[in-house]
Amino acid sequence: MTYLELEFTDAEKVLIDAAWLDGVLDWSSESLMPIRSKIRIHHRLLQKDSCCYCKKDFADDHPLAVDIEHVLPKSKYKGLAICRVNLSVACKRCNMRIKKDRQDFIIGGMDFSSEDEASDPGRYLIIHPNLDVYADHIGVKLIKLEELLLRRYVKVDSSLKAQYTIEYFDLRSLEVDELDELQGIEGMDGSDRANLIRLLLGPTD
Repeated sequence: MTYLELEFTDAEKVLIDAAWLDGVLDWSSESLMPIRSKIRIHHRLLQKDSCCYCKKDFADDHPLAVDIEHVLPKSKYKGLAICRVNLSVACKRCNMRIKKDRQDFIIGGMDFSSEDEASDPGRYLIIHPNLDVYADHIGVKLIKLEELLLRRYVKVDSSLKAQYTIEYFDLRSLEVDELDELQGIEGMDGSDRANLIRLLLGPTD
């Protein structure tokens, strides 16, 4: 499955066209709810039910806790608001608290005159959900301990996109938060906890 396999029917295209008001797509329109659901389902499958930036697992989340992500913010790039290459899914931390309407991850000016330009992975400092393979840049170590899922973000081949993505989305703080949670686990002696932390904090590049 790829992002290009997301197709809109003629009836859906009519609804999308009707949701434009004064050159702005009314994303909150009730008529777009089935289309938003379709986008969300498609990209949850494509992203293996995880955030496109931090890889948070969505398996136990309510559908509305999963944000449709516009890589180029729809408030700034109105013509790309429903463009397939520009859509993905993200957690609320990455989408609403960190990225929001920022454009500082774009290379070569802020203008995108066409979908082809938006489809150039060289225009993005961050790992693009549809144009880059995340695992080519960041390896995610997952260690499950009781109810905790601990993550470690490891740069692949000193990837510059990996470094930028890790810093941009403050992924190291997620590791720290999860390690803090680990400290509170009962029934695990100090040496076992130390060994697990050492494993988790292995080489990052």
